Amino acid sequence: MTSGDPVTQARAADLPAILTSYGVKLKKTGQAYLACCIFHDDSNPSMSVYEQGVWRCHCHSCGANEDSIGVIQQLDGCDFKTAVNRLTANGFERKDDRIIPEKLVTAAKWKHTKPPKDSMPNMELKDLGKPSRVWCYRDLDGEPLGYVARYETAEGKTIRPWTYGSMSANIKPKWESKQFSYPRPLYGMDKLAEMPDSQILLVEGEKACDAAQELYPMLCCMTWPGGSNSVKLADWRVLKGRDNVVLWPDNDPAGERAMLEVGRYLFGVDAE
Repeated sequence: MTSGDPVTQARAADLPAILTSYGVKLKKTGQAYLACCIFHDDSNPSMSVYEQGVWRCHCHSCGANEDSIGVIQQLDGCDFKTAVNRLTANGFERKDDRIIPEKLVTAAKWKHTKPPKDSMPNMELKDLGKPSRVWCYRDLDGEPLGYVARYETAEGKTIRPWTYGSMSANIKPKWESKQFSYPRPLYGMDKLAEMPDSQILLVEGEKACDAAQELYPMLCCMTWPGGSNSVKLADWRVLKGRDNVVLWPDNDPAGERAMLEVGRYLFGVDAE
């Protein structure tokens, strides 16, 4: 096919423009969008709209996966040829009033940085004592970036991150019990270089990640810091171009919602 081929032209159509022209509302999510699925009765937005060479949409609920041609077939109830003709004949424009912008992440004053070699924080806290478990976050070269510690209390577990940094460029960095600054690194990132061709298994939480790695040593098991409410704060760009990512949610509504959100961000960085 050449660039002048009608089917190629139709597939290159701007899908957000098409959907908003038909009255579909989109919500910006990273480099992708989120919408109520047009392929089934959907009141809880579950369809990602993303660009990977051409625009596509994928519903995380019903499994529909289509390009612009398939979208027109669905919206207009027409056949393939008619959809191609309509896409090449009509100039769709994005309706910005139907696109909800992504809520900006407020930059924290605390900025973490790579700690000095062989530097470790004293993670014993006056009110919590010593941690019962510690997980080390590493960069792609395997060098430590920071830690996440678990403490046991009478009420249950408490999780505290430990990072090396400061509140200002004029203040000397040190170890503090503070979260990684945005965008936050992924746990297990160092295994990406060790296992470049391995399937990636994404789970929620460091404890679950270690358990999954023990059960499936042939997989590259990873997670993100902060739990189900912190998906958008993680740096998913390290998975760009990976087409072998499996999402394993916690068995509860919050876990399922978190993995749906992860999927939308992965589509936005060209990972499936």
